[in-house]
Amino acid sequence: MTPGLDSTESKRLFARKVLSWYRTNGRRLPWRNVRDPYRIWVSEVMLQQTQVASAIRYYERFLQAFPSVTHLAEADLQEVLKQWEGMGYYARARNLHQSARLIMERHKGLVPDQMGDLLSLPGIGRSTAGAILSIAFNQQAPILDGNVQRLLCRIYAVQEDPRQARVSRLLWQLSEGILPERQAGPLNQGLMDIGALVCTPKAPSCPGCPLPSFCQAFHLNAQDRIPQPRRALPLPHREKAVAVIWWKGRVLLCRRPSPGLLGGLWEFPGWHLEGTAPARPLLSQRLAEECGLSVELEEEILSFLHAYTHFREGIQVFHGRCRKPGRASRADLQWVRTEELERYPLSASQRRIADFVNDRTRAESISIRRHQ
Repeated sequence: MTPGLDSTESKRLFARKVLSWYRTNGRRLPWRNVRDPYRIWVSEVMLQQTQVASAIRYYERFLQAFPSVTHLAEADLQEVLKQWEGMGYYARARNLHQSARLIMERHKGLVPDQMGDLLSLPGIGRSTAGAILSIAFNQQAPILDGNVQRLLCRIYAVQEDPRQARVSRLLWQLSEGILPERQAGPLNQGLMDIGALVCTPKAPSCPGCPLPSFCQAFHLNAQDRIPQPRRALPLPHREKAVAVIWWKGRVLLCRRPSPGLLGGLWEFPGWHLEGTAPARPLLSQRLAEECGLSVELEEEILSFLHAYTHFREGIQVFHGRCRKPGRASRADLQWVRTEELERYPLSASQRRIADFVNDRTRAESISIRRHQ
């Protein structure tokens, strides 16, 4: 029988094993071995929806642009979104920016060291707050990210769906219950790394785990069934028509409203299609109604499939020219030279269109020069 974690001594032994494993096997990451709460906060927000390998590159670039709360708070949101470009889930960047300004107003530019104050900031939940408090301030605060959640489900053989409120409350209690009085930060990081490197969602590497004597799922040979696997649902599919509209050597960009999906980012004007409605009439109508433009749409120049977390999108891109610029009915609308597109924060799909437009423009320019 596995001894479990039902006594003070077993919890101490559990903590010693996690800390010993972490000292030898823990990941060497740029936000490790630092106590700066700002840097820890940025890393935790990035890791909410981004794999570690991808987050490292963005983390270093982001901190170079905004090395402190003050720099982030004083930056324009467009600068922040530009540094976040390509990582997705842009609400995280907007929340970081807004929170930095609130920290300047409420806490004299210092990341707060109290749970309530942290939870009052946009984008900071209990697990992110726990990471900041335990790692930066050495407080006895639990975490429950996806890796720790999975690890605890297996250690305690929690077979119910961890997304259920009742099960989530239980896991928080278990996470809090195993924290030592000291070294809560290293223990939390060790738990995260064991979950990420050893106790993986599929085919966990139990022979390399430091905790088999505590693991009820291992004892029951139920590692692959715990936690309860999520049933994958088919992603909804949408069709979208996008227009690259030219006027006097410039292309039209619109800024998306914030908040909302991709809020604050710029894009080529486009709208989702309903049913089998043809794309060109819709684009012409919407450009007239919402942008005050009379346009002549020409050929389709690009089509591709782009996947978001919750849906897939088929994107058709049309080339067009503005006959009469009129008066734009939207404030966030700009005519931009193609060489300036790099300065604007765009989503991954819009950046693909921008790169295509740039490549095509350069190719046409070279062809013209060759025939002169």
